[in-house]
This record gives sequence, C-alpha cells and structure tokens, in this order.
Amino acid sequence: MTTDTPYEVSWDARNPQNLNYSRPTGFRLNILNLPQVNFFCQSVVLPNINLGIATQHTPLADIAWPGEKLTFGELSVKFIIQSDWANYIELYNWFIGLGDPSNNDEYQAWIDAHDWRFPGPGVKNSKTVAQQFSDGVLTILSANNVPTVQVHFYNLFPVALNGVEFDISEGRTEYLTTYATFKYQYFVPVPLSS
Repeated sequence: MTTDTPYEVSWDARNPQNLNYSRPTGFRLNILNLPQVNFFCQSVVLPNINLGIATQHTPLADIAWPGEKLTFGELSVKFIIQSDWANYIELYNWFIGLGDPSNNDEYQAWIDAHDWRFPGPGVKNSKTVAQQFSDGVLTILSANNVPTVQVHFYNLFPVALNGVEFDISEGRTEYLTTYATFKYQYFVPVPLSS
C-alpha cells in the first residue's frame, strides 16, 4: 500500500516578483500604415477577448464547458488631429482605398502606394490582399519609460472613423481629437526581457 505525500504550499513561490504597477500613460502605438496617427495617439483601449461556451444538455441542469472559438474585441484609438490634418487624411485615404466610393481606381491606387510593404517578386493576388491590412504594435512602458510588453496586432484594417466636432461655445482652446476603430485577426502580448 502506498501513501501520497501531502501537497506542501510554498508561500515564497507564490509571491509576485514584480510589485510595480502599470501606468495608463505609459504606452506607444505603432501601426505600419499610419505613421502620422502613431505620433499623435492619445489613448488606446486594449481589446477584450471572449471564449464562447459549449453547453452540455442534461435532464437536470445544463453544464457549461469551455468553448473552442475566441473572439477579439475592436481596437479603439484616440488621436489629436494635426493642424494640416495629415494624420486624419492618412487614415481617411485608407478608408477610401478599401471602400472604393467612386471607382475601382482608388483601390488600385491604394495598393500601388503600399507596394513598398512587399518588395520583390511574388503572387500579385496575395500581395493585393495583404496590402489591405497592416500590422500594429502597442508597446507598454514601465514607470521608467522602459518597454516591458509588446502587444502585436495582426492584419489590422479600419472599420470606423468618428466624426470631428467643431465647437466655439467652450471658450477655451481644445485640440481636435477623433477616434478610429480597427478590426484585426488576433493579438499576442509578448513580454520583453528586462
């Protein structure tokens, strides 16, 4: 007959090694297709993740099991609009390139303007599809402005650009801001070595 050794709890092993907190102001956003928006970014919402559930039906109570399909929330970015509106127009042109509001030439112009992303020989169709998207990186900084984590977003594309409100009733100077919303395939947080 064998006896199992009782599980011993080691409290030292369960204590966190890092007791510092993340700051909401310590971040940098870099979206490959939007260099102007990156610099003037004011806020970013790290999206939520949802895991669906599978329900096992029984005669008594249904039992919930972890699902097998992840859904990722939208990436929301707030940025200050430059005085020459270069960053707004940069994002606007991406919408126009993807949406073809007046003719197909605008889509082709967008693809041709971003041919630098995929230099060299390749399959034309796969390049065209890939140029609709952009990858992005949200870098989270420590209290000393040292990068600690990078969140990589794959295959981003814009889905919404909020309106811009002009209002003189406030009486003080406020800079124009707007929000952009992006869909993407998935994101991966990557800790950086310290």
